[in-house]
Amino acid sequence: MSSAAERVVVEDGAVVLATVVRGVKNMGEVLKGVRSGALQACFIKASMVPDLFVAAVAARHALEAQKAENMTTRNVNTEILYSLYPGRQITTAFATLGPAETDTDVLVMVLATSDKDDSQLSQVLDAIDGTVAPVSELHELYDAAAIAKLYGIKCEGRPVDDIVNDVVTKMALKGLRK
Repeated sequence: MSSAAERVVVEDGAVVLATVVRGVKNMGEVLKGVRSGALQACFIKASMVPDLFVAAVAARHALEAQKAENMTTRNVNTEILYSLYPGRQITTAFATLGPAETDTDVLVMVLATSDKDDSQLSQVLDAIDGTVAPVSELHELYDAAAIAKLYGIKCEGRPVDDIVNDVVTKMALKGLRK
């Protein structure tokens, strides 16, 4: 596994292995691999995630939905994307948060059952023609204007921690809105 990958325990027995890949040259091929099931990972536009904590919260929510057999989407990786989205429109969630063929910076997340399960992330990273970067680069890559518009929050002039708090709050309130 890349030394730039970060591990986040999202619940007992479940770990998210995450890294940022920059300058992706073969996003079209990568997306075909995701759609076919050959690449078991969640790919998120790096510009839409201000901090890994936001994605980890979405992963935890997706795992809970999977356990309860109450997922809205077909698999846990797409459920992570859906959990990040503040609304209920699945197609819009994928289009807004999932990478397009023209995107070059992406957050890659793999759900693993233990700390030692690095092979899945390595397999995914081997399929990507890009440069692996530390997750901390999300702070440089996020698009404050796009995040503000999507979540209906104010980002201008605010520290990333405040933006993260607002985004996670919007995600948590998703199930309470009609």
